[in-house]
Order: sequence, then C-alpha cells, then structure tokens
Amino acid sequence: QPGSAQVKNDLGLVLAQLGQIAPAEQAYRQAISLQADFSSAYNNLGDLLFRQGHPFQAARLLEKAVELNPQSLSALKNLAECHRVSGALSEGLKSVDKALTLQAGFPNAHNLKGLILQDLGDFYHAESAFDQAIKIQPDYPEARFNRSLLRLQQEQIDTAKQDYQQRFSVNSYQKCYSPFSLPYWDGSPLDQSQPLYIWSEGGIGDDIFFSRMVSHIVDRVPIIIFECDDRLEAILC
Repeated sequence: QPGSAQVKNDLGLVLAQLGQIAPAEQAYRQAISLQADFSSAYNNLGDLLFRQGHPFQAARLLEKAVELNPQSLSALKNLAECHRVSGALSEGLKSVDKALTLQAGFPNAHNLKGLILQDLGDFYHAESAFDQAIKIQPDYPEARFNRSLLRLQQEQIDTAKQDYQQRFSVNSYQKCYSPFSLPYWDGSPLDQSQPLYIWSEGGIGDDIFFSRMVSHIVDRVPIIIFECDDRLEAILC
C-alpha cells in the first residue's frame, strides 16, 4: 500500500534509524498529507526536527500531535523536552505532569521532570523526581547521572560519586567521550612496566583543576602519561 499514511510513517521511522534524516522527514510529511489527523506522524516529525536542533518548529508539530491524541505519552514527553530546550520551563512541566498523570510509572518522564525542576532551581523536588525514575527503573543510567550532576551542583560530592560513574552508559555522553578499553587504575602501586594514562575527559578547566592531583601519585606510579589540551602543554609540562 504505497499510498498508505501508516506505511509512510513506518518508512520514516526506519529511515530515521538509518540516519537518513531528509528522506525520513519527507516520509513523515507525506504521511501527514495523506492523513491530516495522524497524531503519530506529527509526533515523529516533531521529534525528528527537535533532534536536528529545531525546537520551535518541533513544538508546533508536537502540540498538534497532543491536540489530536491527548493520551499520547510519547508526544507529551517530547513536547516537554522541546519546551525545556526553548526555555518554556513552566509549559514543559505542565506537559510532563500530564504524561505522569496518564502513567505514573513512566521513568523517562520522571527523569525529564527532574531536569526541568533543576532548571527552575527546585533542587529538592528535582532529586525526588530522579529518585522516582531510578526506583521504577534501577538500571537507568541517565537518571543516575543526572542525579549525580544535581548533587555536584550542590557540592554533595560524596553522595554523587557512585551515580557519576554511570555517565559512560549514557548515549549522549558516549558520543562526546570514548573511554579506552583499558583497565581502570584502583590506586594500587604499579610496577616499572606499567604506565598510568590520565586522559582528558573534560575541558580546560577540568584539566587545570585535576592536574594538581598528579603530584599526589608520582611516588606510586613510575610512568605517567597526562593528556591535556594543546594550549596547556607548556604550563603543565
């Protein structure tokens, strides 16, 4: 059924997964032209545009998706994300609360609510939202990582440590940072043939801040390879 709106929508989903963004957008728009009240196509097109950095265009499409299907958890959550990115935090909170009214056990929505509340400066209820997401789905790295950042923001370093290790399981973080497939150092002495590689995970500020700690390990590690930004080489060496 080449003229079916559902077929065009499904084609868009497949193309989007393959990274073929323009053909995916075209397929979603064709689905909408064939069926003007197709909520899922509006939702998928809105989400696609949002992921491409067009939150305002995406919001209009997602609002239409919610108008056509007020029970769509996906559309409500996607709309809340758009509102958050565009700075409409109160609207984002309303959308995510509507999603949670429909399904209280929606971990992604609790996590998103935590981010919005954090942006609003309500740290107490933000942490409660992250806690709830983790309670529903204990193996939820994004929620654990977000909770760790919230705690670090409040200088609660000791309680943030364990959750912070979850950052390497977060897809968006993996795209920016690629930890080596080498064993992590546990702090025990190394023999003369074992170098320690200290890699630059953050930016220049982190390089400068953490470089001062290298002096505390030089007696226990025979060879240290310290990665840093090129602009800091003369200073740190």
